[in-house]
Amino acid sequence: MDYNGIRLQTDTDGIAVVIMCNGDNKFTMDFVRTWHQVLDDIEKNEDITGLITIGEGRAFSTGLDINWLKTQSPTTLDEYHDELHKLYKRLMSLGLTTVAVINGFICRNLSYLHSRISDIEMMHCILQGKRGLFRKWLVQWIKENQFSRVVIATSSSAEERLDTQLQGPQFRFVASPQIEKMFGDMFRNFYEWEELEKRQSFPAPSMLEAGEDQGGELYIPGGGVAKTLFEDLYEDVPTAICLMFCAEGDNVVEAVELANRLNRWLGLILFHSRSIGGADEEAVVKYTKWKIPVSWKLFYGSKFDQTLYH
Repeated sequence: MDYNGIRLQTDTDGIAVVIMCNGDNKFTMDFVRTWHQVLDDIEKNEDITGLITIGEGRAFSTGLDINWLKTQSPTTLDEYHDELHKLYKRLMSLGLTTVAVINGFICRNLSYLHSRISDIEMMHCILQGKRGLFRKWLVQWIKENQFSRVVIATSSSAEERLDTQLQGPQFRFVASPQIEKMFGDMFRNFYEWEELEKRQSFPAPSMLEAGEDQGGELYIPGGGVAKTLFEDLYEDVPTAICLMFCAEGDNVVEAVELANRLNRWLGLILFHSRSIGGADEEAVVKYTKWKIPVSWKLFYGSKFDQTLYH
């Protein structure tokens, strides 16, 4: 079935395949409304038990259409924001096994959902002034769906580290009481993870105030909604923050280290083993094969033609 920029295919096994075929699949108001139409038809079909989403062409989706957004009135932007978040909510509460097959470039908003894990990637809030509203909806959705655990992976500005944080591992964790009870000893003694130091004053504590275990507050500059989302879930849902101190620029190394630490705890993908050394001192090391997104090669834009400067 063809829609405006989307094709819907179903098979005899009850799998629906949504193919976004609208160029770079940018999300304008019309594209969002088309998505709602597609979901309407999927929900009406009781034979559908699973949903696969894929993009056609060079991109899965390049996200919001910024040029279109710049030309819209505040009223239209508010309406667009509401419709977009309704779409997110519908996708995440569809009641189907749902997978997104990332075939190319992607704007990091929502990557994939399936029956065991929900993985939400956020670079920033969708529209200015809507951060609190989005976080409130996200907390409500997590509680309504009775999540057994929430793990928030984020970064913290390396420029605002304490003196005691400048050396050693640049990874930190924060745990809610439930996570602390279940995994606290394992984090510290087995994984040798360090807990994020609390602060007594802002923006920069004195040396006497830094790193106090008693009292103080969380301080995660550059961490987006991580701190407030953690605080909203603190009492009701087992929640952990895992973060890396990051400076501006290329953070591929930090991203891979964070992924490796999370994978060691959560067991998201299998480890591979290989032998190193000679026959006398042979050792086995475990490593993880991560598939690095193609777009990570273009952090600073496309490569320029170096012959221009010859």
